[in-house]
Amino acid sequence: MACWRVLKRVPRTVLAVLEVVGRWLKKAGGAIANVLLRVVSVLHTAVTAVLDFFRTITLKDVWNGVCAVLEAVFVTLPRTLWSGFKTVGEVVVMIFLGLFGFTGQLIIWLFQGLWWLAKFIPERLWMILCGIGSAFAKGFHEVMVLFNPKY
Repeated sequence: MACWRVLKRVPRTVLAVLEVVGRWLKKAGGAIANVLLRVVSVLHTAVTAVLDFFRTITLKDVWNGVCAVLEAVFVTLPRTLWSGFKTVGEVVVMIFLGLFGFTGQLIIWLFQGLWWLAKFIPERLWMILCGIGSAFAKGFHEVMVLFNPKY
């Protein structure tokens, strides 16, 4: 009976997963299209500037286009891809909740606890290193003020 209850939940879970994946693919496709659009736009601006002998379109316009392309490639696209990686986690949670119900929630809580434990020590070490660096910086400032009170 337990297997049948799990099997009855499979179609609903698959549909929910496909919806999330479809939304992410739409976002990723939009980001890639945005990059291509900006590349074509900057090429058009550069060619127009050269053909017009830089009378109406300046080098600043071409530079702004290059900056827009770089922003699309190095900011927008990675953010979109990272959101896709985050949706993988959401999909896994949806699968566990959809298929296993409360038992899936217990599994999720177990993995969240293990993730917190794995992050705890490195986060604390980073806080300790930041505190040590801050203490050295304040000590350096005090030594500089000792030698030059106007520092």
